[in-house]
Amino acid sequence: MTNNRSIVGGVIQDSLGNWKEGFRKQLGRCSIFNAKLWVIVYGLEVARLRDYRKVIAESDCLEAVKCLTHRSGDCHSMTLVRKITTVKKCFQMVKFQFI
Repeated sequence: MTNNRSIVGGVIQDSLGNWKEGFRKQLGRCSIFNAKLWVIVYGLEVARLRDYRKVIAESDCLEAVKCLTHRSGDCHSMTLVRKITTVKKCFQMVKFQFI
């Protein structure tokens, strides 16, 4: 956090693990959990803009991956989960993976 603002970022890689591009976004103030969900939102949006059809979204936040893979109704950030679910429909395949 810099000046009470969260900044998130990620990397887009091809199927061989080669770096394609990086991205980052300034969020403002938010919880760490929400920041982990926002980076997935932005990563999927970048992948959609680049017309990728199959995506593996990796996160180091097990709770976020569980919310997205188990569709648990008790996830405390359902607005972001719904946003991710909506963007996910643009792809042939999306897999969420804990790393």
